[in-house]
Amino acid sequence: MRKELIFAVSALIFLSGCENGNLFSWTHSAGSNKSVDALLADGINAERNKDYDDAIKFFDDVLSKQPGNSEALYGKASSELKNAGLDIASLIPQLINQDTGAAEDLLSNILAGNLLLATEEAGPALKKIADGRADGAIPSDDFDINLNLGIIYFLHAASLLSQDPGVSVKNNFTVDGTPTRATINKAIENIDNAIKYLNAAMGGGLGGVKANFESFKTELETL
Repeated sequence: MRKELIFAVSALIFLSGCENGNLFSWTHSAGSNKSVDALLADGINAERNKDYDDAIKFFDDVLSKQPGNSEALYGKASSELKNAGLDIASLIPQLINQDTGAAEDLLSNILAGNLLLATEEAGPALKKIADGRADGAIPSDDFDINLNLGIIYFLHAASLLSQDPGVSVKNNFTVDGTPTRATINKAIENIDNAIKYLNAAMGGGLGGVKANFESFKTELETL
C-alpha cells in the first residue's frame, strides 16, 4: 500500500554538486573510460541530465577505486535523494521563506519507502566526509555537508516511523499512530545524530531547526 511521508522542516538539503562539465564527453561514450576523472565527470553529467541511476553507478565506480573521493560521495548522496523524488531545487526557497504548506505539498508524493532507502545510501556517504574519513577535498566542517547530513538523519527517522502500519509523521513534528518500540528506538538514535550534525553547522543560524528536532525527540520519548 502506498504510504505518503508528510512533514516540513525549517531548512532542508541543499546538495549543489559540481558544476564542471563533462570534459571527456567528446572522447568517449559514458562509462567507457574507466579513469577516475572520466567516471566522475560521467556521474556529474548523468546527474545533470537527471539520469540518476547512471549517475549513482558512475559515482559507485569512482568509489570502488577511491573510497574516500569526496566529490563522488557527495554526488552519490545527491543522486540517491533525487532518485527518490526529492525536489531540492523547489523545496529550498519555500523552506527558507517559511512556506511550510508548499513544502508539505512537494514532500507529500514521496514514497516513504523510497526515501528510507535513499537516506540509507546518502547518509553514510556524507557521514564519511563529515567524520573526516574522506580525502579532504570537501572539508569535514563544511556547512552544507553537516546541514545535509543532519536533515538526512531526520528524514531517515521520519521514514522509519512511517513504515510502521498506521503511523504517519505530521508537518508539526508530531506522530500519528503508535510505532513499535524498536522503531521508536531507531528513530531516536537517528534524531540524536541529526542534532549532532546540525550542531556542527550551527554557524548558519539554525537554532529553530534544532529546536524542532529536539521537540520531535521529546515527542518520540513519550510514545
